[in-house]
Amino acid sequence: MFTLKVTVPAGTSATVRVPAGSAAAVTAPAQAVPFGYAQGAAAFRLPAGNHTFTAPA
Repeated sequence: MFTLKVTVPAGTSATVRVPAGSAAAVTAPAQAVPFGYAQGAAAFRLPAGNHTFTAPA
């Protein structure tokens, strides 16, 4: 299992790309907004805070 922990500073937002075989394979936090899938990675927009994503290795 692949785990990605992301910290987005207060007052900002971020786009995160998680490597995975498909967007559906990624377990994302509730605050993450799906932003597409391309070149082997699912993209998500995130608000400030601590977030954890998981995907099959």
